Amino acid sequence: MRRRSQLGLGVLAVLLCVTFTSCGDNPDSPSSQYPTTSITEPAPIAVTVWITDGQFDPRSVEVAVGGSVMWINGDVNPHLLVSATPNVIQSPLIGKAATYTRTFSSPGEYPYYCTLRNTLKGTVTVR
Repeated sequence: MRRRSQLGLGVLAVLLCVTFTSCGDNPDSPSSQYPTTSITEPAPIAVTVWITDGQFDPRSVEVAVGGSVMWINGDVNPHLLVSATPNVIQSPLIGKAATYTRTFSSPGEYPYYCTLRNTLKGTVTVR
């Protein structure tokens, strides 16, 4: 009798093991319905870049398609911004405490610089 109960317990253990192992392969299980991929934060709609001490702060920004970037001149010197891609960023002369805002309608990476001070360089990424 003892041998039969030990055999029964062994069979029960195998059945439980098979049952719990196969649960992980169930396509209807919650873990298979929600893949473990990282979610990318949406790009902001509006971004501000300060021009201070002869630098862009921040130097690189990201904005959503349809979003805008506003440059604020905190320098004593005026600035004139132009993008490497023609007709994307083309500011008027931005005097002290003045601003320039540009809305971006196409995704891409747009390097830009100040034509009056070639050391000032930045990038706008639109996604």
